[in-house]
Amino acid sequence: MIIMKRKIYLLAALIFIGTLSYAQSESVETTEKVLDLHQRLEEAEKDATQAEDARKKARKEEKKAEKREQKLGKLTEDIADLKEDIKDGEEEVRDLEEELQEGKSKGELSPNDIMELNEDILDEKKDILKDKRKLSKLHQKL
Repeated sequence: MIIMKRKIYLLAALIFIGTLSYAQSESVETTEKVLDLHQRLEEAEKDATQAEDARKKARKEEKKAEKREQKLGKLTEDIADLKEDIKDGEEEVRDLEEELQEGKSKGELSPNDIMELNEDILDEKKDILKDKRKLSKLHQKL
């Protein structure tokens, strides 16, 4: 009977140890799974943050490119306007000089008229010179 009791106690002890061992191995596996999931979550958050940063950077670059494009468009428009102003000024100078020459040859102009026409011609030439300087500065910006 004592042997039987010992066998029962031994069997009970083995079952108890087996259960403890199994419970510990399950908790280790569960802990490993939790840690693995936690690590994956952190990596996913890190990837999401990096993707957001990349998106923000791309948007910023896009805005910079749009601004450069707008500046370039405005600059080319200003250049075209200045060229037109210079062309118009040169035509005005030619017209004034023709008027001065015709008036002198026919003797229709008084000395005051001649002086006024010469001043007008000089003023137009000054304006043309200013526009040419502005044009050269704009070309340098290109």
